[in-house]
Amino acid sequence: MKEIEAKFKLAEDVSFDLVVEKFSGKYNFSREPKIQQDSIYLFPEQIDRPIVTGSKIARVRIVTQGSTKVKLLTLKVQTEKAMVSDEYEIEISNAESAQALLVGLGMEHNVSVRKKRVEFKTDEYTVCVDEV
Repeated sequence: MKEIEAKFKLAEDVSFDLVVEKFSGKYNFSREPKIQQDSIYLFPEQIDRPIVTGSKIARVRIVTQGSTKVKLLTLKVQTEKAMVSDEYEIEISNAESAQALLVGLGMEHNVSVRKKRVEFKTDEYTVCVDEV
C-alpha cells in the first residue's frame, strides 16, 4: 500500500467533531471512531534525525472500535517524496511479542501515541481525521 500523509493543525475555533461533521455529508464513514494506541520503533541511528529516503519506521498498533480490538505490525519505508512511504502491514495476535521482535532486530522504542480516528472512504482513497 502507498501512504500519502498530510498533516494540519486546526484553528482553535475548529474542533475534531466539526471536521467530522463537514466530511460526513460527502463520504461514507463509520460513525464510531477508532481509538489507536501506537508504539513507534526506530533504529538507533535514526533517533533525533530527519526521516530520509530509505528510512524504516516500525509501528505496533492496537485499534479499538466498540468491542472489537485489532493488533497490527507495520513497517513504513520512506520514499524519495516527503510524507510518502511504502507501507507493509500484518495483523498480529500478540503486541508484546511483536515489540520484543522489533527490539531483537535492533530497533528502539521511540514514542507512544494515542489518537481518536474517523475514516472516510471514496472509491479510491481513505481519508483519516485524527485527534491526537
